[in-house]
Amino acid sequence: MLGKQLVYKTVDGKIIVSARPVRSGEVPEVQKKQNMRFKYASIFAKSVVEDKTLGPIYTEAAQRLKRFKSTYQLALTDYLKAPEIGDITIESGLKDSPILVEAFEDPKLAKVEISILANDDSVTESGEAELSENGIQWRYVLQNDIPEGGKVAVKAFDLPGNESDKTFEVGTQTTNNATDT
Repeated sequence: MLGKQLVYKTVDGKIIVSARPVRSGEVPEVQKKQNMRFKYASIFAKSVVEDKTLGPIYTEAAQRLKRFKSTYQLALTDYLKAPEIGDITIESGLKDSPILVEAFEDPKLAKVEISILANDDSVTESGEAELSENGIQWRYVLQNDIPEGGKVAVKAFDLPGNESDKTFEVGTQTTNNATDT
């Protein structure tokens, strides 16, 4: 800052000069929460850069994705955004048949959990899905038939610990397509 009037900052190697921001009044609670969330994201990103396990994962992804200029930037963004859960494919809904769930996040998801719910929303079975070779679909093999009127609940977890969930109505045991709820 220069003379409490101008602020200098460097963005993409260029120096930018702007007027000093002026805050008026009390900071809203929503803004305070967002500031804390960003602070935690920054702490996470700094730890990723120094981590021997996570660092290379984020570095490779940042180089591959091009829109991220650094490992730190990708880790910061990853902390602030939850994983994506897409469509589901249920082969037959019968015991030993697979369920395929599209779930994705860069650089990668930590795990995907599947729960089979009865029509009263009680859990009849649950377990972790395995990542398939295409890198987007997660595969879970049913231990039992999906109950009539049942649902499939999916939870995806990313490396920073964010969680997304989505529930699919199944309808009948032979349904190939589930509807999103």
